[in-house]
Amino acid sequence: MSSIFKHSMAGLGMALFLAACGGGGDGGSAAPSVSISADKTLVEVGQTVKLTSSTDAGGSPAYAWKLRSFPPASKAVLATTDQPGSAITPDRVGDYVVGLNITDGQRGAEAQVTVTAFSKEPTANAGEDIATLPGPVQLDGSGSQPPYQGDPTRLMYSWVLVTVPEGSTASIDDATQVQPRFTADKTGDYKAALTVRYGDMVSAVDEVDIKVVAANVPPVAVISQDGQSVNGKTLMVVRGQPVTLSAELSTDPDHPGETGHLQYRWDFQGNGNSNGLPIGSEASMQGERTVTMTFTPDVAATYYVTLYVYDGVTRSSTMLGLRAQPPEGAENMPPVLASPLPPSGNNTYEIERSNQKVIFTSDRAAFDPDGDSYVYEWTWVSYPSGFDPVADSTLSTSYWDSGFIPKVDGDYVIEARLKDSKGAYSNTVRQTYTVMLGANHAPRAEASSATGNTNFMVGEKASLSGSNSSDVDGNRLVFRWELLDRPDGSEAAFDNAKVERPLLMLDKPGYYTARLTVTDEWGFPNYYANNRPNYITIKAKSENHAPVVRPTLDQPYTAEQPLVLGVRERRKYTSGVTNVTEDVVVYNSFSVDANAYDPDGDTMTYLWNLTGEPSGHQFAFASDAACQNGRTASDASLAAAGKTLMQYWAEILEARSWSCAKQTLAPTMPGNYLMEALVYDGSITVGPYTLSVPAVDRAHFPTLLLEQLKTLESADETELSQRALPNKQQNYVNRYSFSENFDPDVSYYRLTAFDKDYKIENLKAVSDAADFSAIFEGLENGQIIRKGESVVFRLQLQRDNPNAEMIFNATLLWSFEIAGRPDWNFSYTGWLTYM
Repeated sequence: MSSIFKHSMAGLGMALFLAACGGGGDGGSAAPSVSISADKTLVEVGQTVKLTSSTDAGGSPAYAWKLRSFPPASKAVLATTDQPGSAITPDRVGDYVVGLNITDGQRGAEAQVTVTAFSKEPTANAGEDIATLPGPVQLDGSGSQPPYQGDPTRLMYSWVLVTVPEGSTASIDDATQVQPRFTADKTGDYKAALTVRYGDMVSAVDEVDIKVVAANVPPVAVISQDGQSVNGKTLMVVRGQPVTLSAELSTDPDHPGETGHLQYRWDFQGNGNSNGLPIGSEASMQGERTVTMTFTPDVAATYYVTLYVYDGVTRSSTMLGLRAQPPEGAENMPPVLASPLPPSGNNTYEIERSNQKVIFTSDRAAFDPDGDSYVYEWTWVSYPSGFDPVADSTLSTSYWDSGFIPKVDGDYVIEARLKDSKGAYSNTVRQTYTVMLGANHAPRAEASSATGNTNFMVGEKASLSGSNSSDVDGNRLVFRWELLDRPDGSEAAFDNAKVERPLLMLDKPGYYTARLTVTDEWGFPNYYANNRPNYITIKAKSENHAPVVRPTLDQPYTAEQPLVLGVRERRKYTSGVTNVTEDVVVYNSFSVDANAYDPDGDTMTYLWNLTGEPSGHQFAFASDAACQNGRTASDASLAAAGKTLMQYWAEILEARSWSCAKQTLAPTMPGNYLMEALVYDGSITVGPYTLSVPAVDRAHFPTLLLEQLKTLESADETELSQRALPNKQQNYVNRYSFSENFDPDVSYYRLTAFDKDYKIENLKAVSDAADFSAIFEGLENGQIIRKGESVVFRLQLQRDNPNAEMIFNATLLWSFEIAGRPDWNFSYTGWLTYM
């Protein structure tokens, strides 16, 4: 409710006195005090309020008046700021908080008073002027006010774009919303106008200016050789011979011809963030932070080189493949087998006893410097008594099929070597595996941002996290962080590189890349993962635009149109693992959506909090898609935990905070449910934004209830769906010419009057399809729904011509209003396809 309803005329002349403030004792002198008097604290917009002060400060005290808060888009100012008195003329509906500080040269005191401005007419407030980048733009009419003592929920909004730049096709997505959006497709000046309606009263127009400035255009990364671009190509190079690549053809479209501000980074990196160095290569780059880079391929294989170009705001990248071949006439080089053999997956050299085959090694165990194909040769050296090497092992020519079934505890010693296609043998590696119960496994390293965001502001401390790292054995992990890259001129370093969550001071704009290594308490490091989850890159920005948020409810619930409590569906669920069948009861629910976007494209994180609910309340099951705060459940995991599906959901529904953009909840008790949203882009948290959902039992619904029926005879609660007013629906209506019977019914509804009689007006059914008519069945213009009465009606499509031609997406519209409540309108748009 607007704050103007918190005040009454009794506040006229009210004085507010606040405690004095100052330092410690000074030999007995008393601190001064001050109070403010306003000749009126509740005024109509445009009236002037006189402010006077009273103080016991001696001498000639210094006065400092300040307007501490005011309604959005207000341009009201104080008449004076340094005199004993002042004045203000409110220009917007809402609260104006005026503060006064006085000092006597040694100590000070302060006071404040609130002046509330109202209007006898509805007041449109189109919000503050906006400066933003091309893309989504959100308008904000939430500062609009109803007439004095009116209900803000009954305001109706009407927006229009009155000015757009030349060539723009921008249009408002829903001009009746309090916070509609449009897409700014051109830079330049836009102007939007808002009027609000309250019953028969219409406000004056209020306008907001939107200035859209050009966004930074990312640089163009170009890899070149000998002055020619090689982007999109695969270069053929020679093993052992240096390769020089250049970024000199890279450009910044915002600064043509200028490249001195560009920063360059070269990396061996392939698609999917995988390592771009071939197995066995020890090649390194010279000049990896400069415009020109050189490296020498040491293995005949494919190298992937990525160039990053940063322009001070954002960076672009391009990747190049280089196929290295042996020098012409070079002698054959034998293949190489790693020693010790790298274990497969998350295995170590301890193997858990089981009946499942374990692969000896991984794909990173071998390479051939000439790029020749090769095969594995395996020989058992020793194994425990009781192990059958013929039946329980596979000694294949490939690594991925060679392994053994570890049925018996003990040491298994295997010898391996490689043979290339030219007959040359590699070194021989002898590897020991110990089979036992309780074998150690390699941990998994995963680097992330502690906040979930990877964009920060320069000067902030970024908190990185290894908390998602894991060890299947539950061993304690030791963390080690390395800062692999930082912007030019940066001196950033971790505050402590050996903790799970280190801090990194971001001292320059640009990109920072870190690598995390974890080691278990037995000294075994994390296993290799091709998608490099142990790397993280974060960005520090010098400028940031806050996220824009428009929290929404799935339906317009208000005190007059509350959510109806009850059961929506009953079904059975059978576990695919335990075969146990349980009852699943789905309750009526509401859904909230943060509905946010970030002008910079930053990743956003969300927090919804339930800040109000009836005492002793518990939520019921609403949807499988409800936010579970990162938890998941499967038939297998539930069976392993000894839980049923509904027991799992009972745990989930204990939460009162959720880290999702959306949430669906099913209340079970009458009362008011308050949801609060916060959105964070890595630098700025916006909010809280509050949504209120009142809920009642159906028998105590306060006004006119609209329900959608599954069938014309629907009566059971599980066949009814509430549609809060105003109701706006859109759907496809498909009919087929080859059907024997043409189905005229599109949808069924029921209106029930609980508190008084209601009259239907402005009822319309319109079709732009020549051979079809839209009609209401069971509802007429001027019809009165008596208190305590229910009326069932149908939306119908009538085929006027049996030989109607095919139609695609013709528009159908059924609509009506409730007399005296134009804000309670009904609108159903259908897109007809007849074929």
